[in-house]
Amino acid sequence: MAEGASAAGLALDAAALAAWRAARDWHGPLDARGQVGALRRLLTLDCADRSGPAGLAEVAEAAILRWRADPRYRPGALRRVSAALGTS
Repeated sequence: MAEGASAAGLALDAAALAAWRAARDWHGPLDARGQVGALRRLLTLDCADRSGPAGLAEVAEAAILRWRADPRYRPGALRRVSAALGTS
């Protein structure tokens, strides 16, 4: 998003942006498994993998980094771009 905002003319602090990039934890948990309230159950009633992105340009940088670094991370939503991501 920051790249798009910058391309649109928004002035960003380059040092702050670099510090944010360095501090990101793309290994972090993807959900809060401890929450099992009524709203969470309702939101997951019809839960299935999305069809996912059609091209690599539609995949978040964090997902690409995680895919390449963690062979256990293979969400079904990325199945269509798995060849472009490299490895199985």
